[in-house]
Amino acid sequence: MPVSESRLAGYKNSLFRHGIEYDENLVVYGDFWKVSAENLAKEFLNGKRPLPDAVVCANDSMAISLCNTLADGGINIPDDMMISGYDGSREAMENVPTITTIYPENGALGARAVLKLYKMITGLDGEAVDMPNGKLILTGSCGCSDSINYLIKQRESYKAVNEQYERYYNSSGMLEGLSKARSLDHLMHKLTHYMYLLVDINMYAMCLNKEWEGFEKSDESDYLSEGYPEKMAVQMIYKNPAYDFSAHEYDSKDIVPDSIRSYYEKPKTYFILPLHFMDRCFGYSLFVFNDLKFTVSQLFLSWNRNINIALEFLRVRTKLTLTNQRITLSFIRDTLTGIYNRQGFKRYSDSMFKKAKTENKKLFILMADLDMLKHINDNFGHIEGDNAISVCANGLNTCCENNEICARIGGDEYSIVGVYDYTDEIIDGYIKYIHDYFDRYNASSGKKYSVGASLGYYCGYVDDDRDFQYYMDIADKKMYEDKFQRKKFRKD
Repeated sequence: MPVSESRLAGYKNSLFRHGIEYDENLVVYGDFWKVSAENLAKEFLNGKRPLPDAVVCANDSMAISLCNTLADGGINIPDDMMISGYDGSREAMENVPTITTIYPENGALGARAVLKLYKMITGLDGEAVDMPNGKLILTGSCGCSDSINYLIKQRESYKAVNEQYERYYNSSGMLEGLSKARSLDHLMHKLTHYMYLLVDINMYAMCLNKEWEGFEKSDESDYLSEGYPEKMAVQMIYKNPAYDFSAHEYDSKDIVPDSIRSYYEKPKTYFILPLHFMDRCFGYSLFVFNDLKFTVSQLFLSWNRNINIALEFLRVRTKLTLTNQRITLSFIRDTLTGIYNRQGFKRYSDSMFKKAKTENKKLFILMADLDMLKHINDNFGHIEGDNAISVCANGLNTCCENNEICARIGGDEYSIVGVYDYTDEIIDGYIKYIHDYFDRYNASSGKKYSVGASLGYYCGYVDDDRDFQYYMDIADKKMYEDKFQRKKFRKD
């Protein structure tokens, strides 16, 4: 039944109980807003309708509009005519005169809403429970004033508490604090510092999409903007006074996960607020309060909005960090082989040289030159030349066992640098591994060319008055000696 018809039915029932005959000519249909009430007031003022003893309005907005328009026209409320409304609204209590109204029981409204939802989902009628329908608040617009004290005192009490918590919130620096979070875990732990801002909170849970950051997708515009994925995770649960930060996966169709339901033996009222930034969906928040009266405050909405902003701030900052890391890697890594390039070699070889000095350990520098790269390029193409470059890089890089760095420092030039307590056996093992690697590759590659490299190295302690280049030149000189011998061997 429409709200207007159900309230009209209540009006009829009240007339019947008091022995008053119902007259449909005395019923005027409005629009639950000001205009229809203003029009009715004008009809009373211009004499089109006789002024009645009282007017019962179906909501407070029409009652307030009717009262004030009549008062502007010289009608004394309630002496000339009495007025009542329905809804128990704050505006009715603040109007002059105050409006007699019905203060509805929100629990009854919620129960009826659940019954409707149940029927929409299952097609079945749910079993109604007996709940109070509301309370009549007698105030100034009907010539009474005693009952108004009850509602005013109640509202003032809640208002005082809410105003106190709003002062806490305004001075908390919550948004600034959450925006400093370096990770989701860090953000959730910071959120615990602001739980005191929620008036009479019993439980809070943060439920996020499994990939709420969207880092798996290369297209920044490709993100979830409608609905929720099939799988979500409860990332954080606050059940006064304890916290649970272990993620619990659940089916989003359940809305309230079992890990949260398990805290309560009886059904609870859950407030569900989306976690989002603009149209980018992150998930949602779940709130349970001890006293629903405190939820008239908008504070927990602002509290939740701060989480929205903090999540987006964290997402963007993490994205920028990853992007910067990729840029840094591309700056110091060779794109063809994946090992360090000349810039990366310079960055790390300098620090390793200093380490060799300060820790009095041996410095190992190996210089390598890929054999016959020009011949491979000219006769088999640059794709095969790139293949030879990569094979050489793999052979050199995989020989390292003691935190050495391997770099491609030129077109066909490579270097390995390490600091360790090297022995002759270790170095001989490295050299043997590299040559064996090339032999194994050439035996199985099926290529019409062979991959090999000329090698030269220095391994020993460093002097304080020598720079890194000095030892590189030693290794480079030995590499060219090896290159000369290998070229001579190929000619023979």
